[in-house]
Amino acid sequence: MSNNPKGNNQYNNGTKPSDDILRAKLLQYTSENLRYKEMISGLAADLGYHIQKQKLADLLKRFEIPTARRNSKMLTEDVKQELVHKKLRNDPYHRKGPNTIKSLLHQDLNPLPRSTVRSIQKTYEGPAGPLLRAPGMTNRIQRKPLLVLGPGQEMHSDGHEKWTASAIQLGDVSISMYGFRQHVGHIPYLTVVPDARHADAVGHLHLDMIEACGYQRLIQVSQSNARSTRDQRQENFMRNKLL
Repeated sequence: MSNNPKGNNQYNNGTKPSDDILRAKLLQYTSENLRYKEMISGLAADLGYHIQKQKLADLLKRFEIPTARRNSKMLTEDVKQELVHKKLRNDPYHRKGPNTIKSLLHQDLNPLPRSTVRSIQKTYEGPAGPLLRAPGMTNRIQRKPLLVLGPGQEMHSDGHEKWTASAIQLGDVSISMYGFRQHVGHIPYLTVVPDARHADAVGHLHLDMIEACGYQRLIQVSQSNARSTRDQRQENFMRNKLL
């Protein structure tokens, strides 16, 4: 006599629902773009039906539930392109990426793999689509190693007027500063001056910086005004004298 007359496999699958209920639930899961694990969990929670991945695959095939893998093999390239193009034509500003288009296809029960959707969308939109969806992720500044020939290759100069009388508004109290900064970050000269806007004062500071550092800068980076013009004339004069 058999020890298992009922043929139970010692695994409780719960109560199997009718085919109509099961097919409707699987179609719902497909439209929601759920994965196999999520479908299995959903059947257990919604219907009390416990199955594994292979059984789920058999049910999807038996009920002819559309899947991305099956459509990728069965549909022609023209049909797949038309399905994706239809969604893209409704998005003239290219706001929807491949994931969104894939979800919309699932809602229509026309699922396609993301790789297929992305390839068709890339051909349809060209480079304009990703640029509009994520402008900060594409036009990034190309970072390169900082190469410096030596001290004074490039020096920035400007005044700091956050502590002047017009800024702090404490009567006659005013602290105006002017400094020179190397392109690599070093500050060779920074001092307090009566007026950081006056061209004569800045011209003297420029000469003081050269005397303190012992060299001239090769490239000057500053605002285009009377102060920078005077500095440039001084540097040109000294270079001509030295040469």
